[in-house]
Amino acid sequence: MGIRETINKNPIIPISLSALAIIAAIFFVTREFACDKRPVTGTPQAAYYTTDDGQTWFVDDIYKITPFDKDGKQAVRVHMFTNDGKDRVAGYLSRFSDQFRRELEAVKNEKMRKSMILEELESLSNSEVRRIGPNHRWVKFDPENAAMQQLIEFKGESGRAVPARPGPDEVKK
Repeated sequence: MGIRETINKNPIIPISLSALAIIAAIFFVTREFACDKRPVTGTPQAAYYTTDDGQTWFVDDIYKITPFDKDGKQAVRVHMFTNDGKDRVAGYLSRFSDQFRRELEAVKNEKMRKSMILEELESLSNSEVRRIGPNHRWVKFDPENAAMQQLIEFKGESGRAVPARPGPDEVKK
């Protein structure tokens, strides 16, 4: 007797196997989502900014078009780094180029503007960067420039600093 004949005579076997497969799939999917304890990263909603060359900084909406006016001073993005996850060190400054800033201001669709800003924060291709300190000038970001790569891959004194994002206690509610 072949498999097909057995199935035709005993339909409970394929029904039971199918039900068992569905139950197993539900179990594994539920376990994967219920037991996933990894931190949720998602899209950052806040960034660090400074009005005094990185001496002090504040947290505000990541979608700000830099530079912008803050209490009568020009605010730019300050890229913060950390060695231990707690202490923050200002690594370098960035702002959008004049042309890119005009392009952003011309975009009426807020979702598209936010998308453009997030892409730019990753690539810096339409940004100007500057070292911390009063004697440095703004230069167009050039990913081929080795010195610029060292600037954005800030290591700090310990040689192992990583980019820092504002924590929940720093973000305005």
